Amino acid sequence: MMIFNKPVLFFFLTLWALGSFIAQAQQFNGYINSDFSGIIGVRDQPAMVANSPYKFDFSLVNGNFYLANDIAVLSRSDEGGLGLVRQESFQERYAMGNTSLGGISALLSLSRNRGIAFQYKVRAMANGTDVSPNFIYQINRFNSP
Repeated sequence: MMIFNKPVLFFFLTLWALGSFIAQAQQFNGYINSDFSGIIGVRDQPAMVANSPYKFDFSLVNGNFYLANDIAVLSRSDEGGLGLVRQESFQERYAMGNTSLGGISALLSLSRNRGIAFQYKVRAMANGTDVSPNFIYQINRFNSP
């Protein structure tokens, strides 16, 4: 039987405790990049600049947005229409939104796995945690006649 001394045991317990938290890995919609994604894929993998199959790549504008919440969900009616249905409970809720807009971006491949690229990006993010049910009710009451 192996017995750990206190510093080693403390190290492993600390590593276990700190490694147990959930980490959000990305701030954009999930998609898979390849070498053929050009200048758009450089944000996720900067090494794509050096190994791009294109001589040049140019993007005028690009964008991305998402909204995540546990306040309301999309629901399809029997007639096929979509609508928002509010989650009824007395628990605190959250809402999060992210928007990014990219401007002129360019990539130029040089010889022997070299390249140069530049990008322009503006990003805005909003986050609301611990939103009380009373606040949600106050917003919703203005929609009623």
